[in-house]
Amino acid sequence: MTSQGLHEGLMHFQLMAALRFFATGNFQTVTADLHGISKASISRIVRDVSQSLVKISPRYIKMSVDENEITNRMYDFSRICGFPSVIGAIDGTHVGIKSPSFEEHVFVNRKNYHSINTLAVCDAKLKFINIVAKWPGSSHDSFVWNNSTLCQLFENKNIPRGWLLGDSGYPLRSFLLTPVMNPTTPKENAYNTAHIKTRNVIERCFEVWKMRFRCMDTSGGTLQFSAKRTCNIIVATAVLHNICVENRVPEPQGRPVINDGNDCVYRGTLNDGNDNRRRLIEARF
Repeated sequence: MTSQGLHEGLMHFQLMAALRFFATGNFQTVTADLHGISKASISRIVRDVSQSLVKISPRYIKMSVDENEITNRMYDFSRICGFPSVIGAIDGTHVGIKSPSFEEHVFVNRKNYHSINTLAVCDAKLKFINIVAKWPGSSHDSFVWNNSTLCQLFENKNIPRGWLLGDSGYPLRSFLLTPVMNPTTPKENAYNTAHIKTRNVIERCFEVWKMRFRCMDTSGGTLQFSAKRTCNIIVATAVLHNICVENRVPEPQGRPVINDGNDCVYRGTLNDGNDNRRRLIEARF
């Protein structure tokens, strides 16, 4: 075999090892399936493959501003429950990590374990179109959102039209619609029903992603990596998830994964989308 053939064979072996770890989250399983490979070697392989996937992530995870793509995305969402002009559903989820050696307390989330609070936006086909994986578990969803590049794009009107749908943990904005708290009219109830059914795609996206890549699911334990490495693994598996969606890989079967989000109510003062939401409710529901 030529040196090039050996190199390609090694690359394929490393990719297989990383994919097996992503799918199981278990070093012992990878070692059992791929004989003669140590835990330390698997750790290095997972690090290298994750970094490579992160580098190409802008090709696979992107919020397009192309008018045709925006129109198609709105159409896909409208087919769910008739909710108009939606271009994405947003939510946060926690990915467990080992106790960090530095500023350990800020990584403890409301369920009292260490995690990375990951924000994501998906389309109606369960494909990630934005993901932010860098904030410790104690961070509130609204903080992660307000400090994201995507939020700034909407603020600066770089995304020409369309709404995101978020739960009550996010501020109500002209471009981010949340449910009506304590609805009192049939129209408000109808709006909330359509909002929940449409926004549910992000819950489903998290579920499929974590079933495909069990290393993301805290029921199997926490990732035994540093916070930075974990963030890379989160983005890497999101890229792989999108590749699966694009190639119509069947969704995994098995135990459903429950999204471990914040389920909090936004307590800030910035809710400048009230008029916008009210007009929508009166006109469409």
